[in-house]
Amino acid sequence: MLNILLKITIAFIMIGIGSSITVQEIKDIFKKKRKITWGLISQIILFPALVFFLVNLSNLSIEYKIGLVILAACPGGTISNFISYIIKADTPLSVALTSVNSIITLITIPLYVKFSLLYFLKNGASIILPWQQLLLEILTLLIIPIAIGIILNHFWDMRKYGKSIKRISSILLAIVFTLKFLSSSGTSSFISNLTQLIFWVVMINIAGIFLGYLIGIFNKFPNNTSVTLGIEIGMQNTVLALLITEVILKSPIMGEPILVYAITSFWITFGFAMLLKKDITLKSIRSRIKRIPKNP
Repeated sequence: MLNILLKITIAFIMIGIGSSITVQEIKDIFKKKRKITWGLISQIILFPALVFFLVNLSNLSIEYKIGLVILAACPGGTISNFISYIIKADTPLSVALTSVNSIITLITIPLYVKFSLLYFLKNGASIILPWQQLLLEILTLLIIPIAIGIILNHFWDMRKYGKSIKRISSILLAIVFTLKFLSSSGTSSFISNLTQLIFWVVMINIAGIFLGYLIGIFNKFPNNTSVTLGIEIGMQNTVLALLITEVILKSPIMGEPILVYAITSFWITFGFAMLLKKDITLKSIRSRIKRIPKNP
């Protein structure tokens, strides 16, 4: 029941996102191939490599390490689109990256899963993703709702309802997250390791945000684009990662760090994105300090 409510909420959010953009904006984004390319490189290659490095520094259990590598292999889903939409980042870029990497990861995820099992467990078990189910979910939860939103915006000016849609979407998402948290029950092992898990999960989340943001700065992209890349890399597709660990690999323990990430990453990514969106950097802080009048 909760999963159905989550899917309905995501579909509504995607319609709202679609109603905030136009067909021309989507076309313009795909013309800017450099942004798309760097976004995909960061999501598919750089972030998984960074997470692999960090988990090897940790003293987490092998199952937790595998779970986090699998999480890193599942790039941002609809929630990252929602954050970009809420804070008025580069939403067309966010949607474009999600659409493209949803297809690419059908190939890359099995490779990362096989690698992590081989490296940590010396087990090279093969994995076959339910690609028909994944494609169906991409269509029903991403492409079709966004297309509906774009069509509505084309015939009626839906942007004037933007604030109302954002409020309703935020309330619905908060309710679903709260219900998901209350319905989740951890093992005694999970509870005893919770503090350590939170530390590494939050570190990985923040590292992803700043990796994306710095990639944008390095390429001299506009701040709005850099923030969007930070959101896309900081927010991973926890639904897909849980599907792989708990359903396909049948390992709830591997899914435990992913559950912690699902609960914490939205608020952390949203908070940092708001700060970066306002361009609050050390340079701007120093300049503000200099403008404070000195006491006579």
